[in-house]
Amino acid sequence: MSEIKDTCCAEREPKMKIHTFNKNSMGQNIYLCHCEETNEGILIDAGCNTADENAIMALIHENSIIIKAILLTHGHYDHITAAARLKSLTNAEIYSHVSEKQLLENPELNLSCLIRREISVTPDKLLNDGDVFHFGNISLKVLHTPGHTPGGVCYYYKKTAVPLSEGSESGIQSCCSGGVYTDEVGDAKHRAPRPVSVAYERAWGRAPLDSSLFSGDTLFKGSIGRTDFPLSDHDKMMRNISAKLLTLPDETVVYPGHGDSTSIGREKKSNPFLR
Repeated sequence: MSEIKDTCCAEREPKMKIHTFNKNSMGQNIYLCHCEETNEGILIDAGCNTADENAIMALIHENSIIIKAILLTHGHYDHITAAARLKSLTNAEIYSHVSEKQLLENPELNLSCLIRREISVTPDKLLNDGDVFHFGNISLKVLHTPGHTPGGVCYYYKKTAVPLSEGSESGIQSCCSGGVYTDEVGDAKHRAPRPVSVAYERAWGRAPLDSSLFSGDTLFKGSIGRTDFPLSDHDKMMRNISAKLLTLPDETVVYPGHGDSTSIGREKKSNPFLR
């Protein structure tokens, strides 16, 4: 019996799971995101201690996840301490914005000298504003948001149905496809994303399935990134938040570098630093 395939009109909604790890001294969030259809995944930031690292690697092994990249939001030491170690364990390349390379490689600029360590990370691949990184059937767009650091970025996801006949190789591309977020235990059609650190539906009350933002240390729940560090620029950060983040859909879920998740709409209404 011949098999009839309709590859023109059929569409799928790829699913992505987000796992949050933050059992470290400064509460920085490390995100492991993976495409359920392909088991390809990424790490966003790498400020792990041993407990975080062990939990990350256990999850990777238990679910046979193939880590395609370590995407850094910026280069301060609390977000890069385990970058080299995780690269070795996963064989994934490290990505950062082109403007962050100097800070990543300099212990004084990345502030690791303050904890009496000399951490230096050399990225394998450099990103630019507007680049789109694909892993499996999921895509994240690079939003350059300098201010906290010169090469600080946010990674933006917007759901787009993908024709069944299409697929994307991992890496930087010029067009965006996306997926439906799920949490560790639930179905995205019925539940909101649930990072380890917070049950989002308790904070916001509905399932934001269409767009998400990994904001690094640019935007937090009720706050913004510090700009009293070397190479920081407060005015530049505020302009970028206004032009690139607050123009995103209100329902966009924000996964910050520290603390609980929030949404663009919530921060526009209640964040005292954005009034």
